[in-house]
Amino acid sequence: MTQLDANYFTISEPGQPVVRSAPIIEQVSAAHMREVKARHAGWEDSINNKLIEWGRSPGRIDEDDLEMPSLTAVEQASKLALRFRDNDALPPERALPDGEGGIVFERNAGNVLEVIEFRFDGTTEYTRFEDCQLQVRRTFSLS
Repeated sequence: MTQLDANYFTISEPGQPVVRSAPIIEQVSAAHMREVKARHAGWEDSINNKLIEWGRSPGRIDEDDLEMPSLTAVEQASKLALRFRDNDALPPERALPDGEGGIVFERNAGNVLEVIEFRFDGTTEYTRFEDCQLQVRRTFSLS
C-alpha cells in the first residue's frame, strides 16, 4: 500500500526506498500561500454569507418585488463555487441575485468582464466580454 508522510511530500511503496522531497512548507513561497488563502476566503465569503443565506429562504419576494434565488440556482452556484475554491480559482468580485430567481457571479479584470449566471431552472451560462465586446457565451451543465 502506498504511504504518504504528512511532513514531507513522500510517496513510497512497501519494500521500496522512500522517495522524499524537501518539506512542502519550504517549497511553497509565503506569497503564494497568501494568494491561495485570499482566494479561499473570497469563495468562503460568497458561500457562507450569500449562498447559504439565500438557500434558507429560496424564491421569496423581497421588498422591491424581486424574486430571490431559487433552491436550484443556489445548489448550482454552490457546486461551482466549491469546485472553483478547491481548484484555487479567483473568486467573483460580486455574487448577487438576478431578481428572477437566479444568481450572478461577476469578475472584472482590467478590460475583461466574466459573468456566470445560474438561472432559476438550473441552466447555467458563462459570458466573457473583452473591451465591452462579447467574446464568449456558453450554456453548460454542472452534472
